[in-house]
Amino acid sequence: PLTDGVLAGIARSRIVTHYKDKCQEVSLDWEMLTKAEAVFLTNALHGVHYVQSLDELEFRMTHPLLQEITSFVQHGS
Repeated sequence: PLTDGVLAGIARSRIVTHYKDKCQEVSLDWEMLTKAEAVFLTNALHGVHYVQSLDELEFRMTHPLLQEITSFVQHGS
């Protein structure tokens, strides 16, 4: 959420609005990250960046929702 210090960027806004029924924006703690199937970062210039690992955690790079969000950001639909 914006209260955590993220930028109110274009890509973030589009994803949060478009996927409001599939995703929710929440503050993360370490325990939540250990349960995450996939993690990504975005920006309007470079699009979607998948997070492969964080410390000892590894995340799926082929999660269906990641592919859907990437397509949405690239093609706008």
